[in-house]
Amino acid sequence: MFRVEGTTGVQASGGVVSGWLDQSGRGNHLTAVGNPTVISGGLNGKNVIDFDGAVDYLYRTSTLNGLPAGSQDRTMVALVNYRGVGYGGVSYGDASCNHAFGLGVDSQGRMGVENWCNFTGTTQNVVGAGWILQTAVLSGNQVRHYRNADQVGIFSRTFDTYQTRLL
Repeated sequence: MFRVEGTTGVQASGGVVSGWLDQSGRGNHLTAVGNPTVISGGLNGKNVIDFDGAVDYLYRTSTLNGLPAGSQDRTMVALVNYRGVGYGGVSYGDASCNHAFGLGVDSQGRMGVENWCNFTGTTQNVVGAGWILQTAVLSGNQVRHYRNADQVGIFSRTFDTYQTRLL
């Protein structure tokens, strides 16, 4: 398990995030690049972190502790607000074919599931849709993809996810 929240574990000065502490207790702490910004009360009175899409990101280059590797079953959940077109999202693994697992949007603003070389997207453009809960559940080699708890896709894919870093 890996857990980050906009209200807990955020290291910031003047609203600019420098790091994010993993709340799962596994020590998967992240370092910020660029100027991700805390927006106080940005979602139902809770803080959120704003990434501008150009140079803002979080990273961890050492091995991730406690996340599923290889083809193990897993679930990834992200509460996101995609405001611009371009690749974005969150995944973990290695930046090579089939060695990552994540959620995001493609260059057309369609949400999907990522494994680095293969982005399986929906036809739903979610840019400007406001806050959505995006989820992927991998069981066996079958992936179920959800938007706000409604299934929007199902497909088969073999994953060989590495635990090398957050991408």
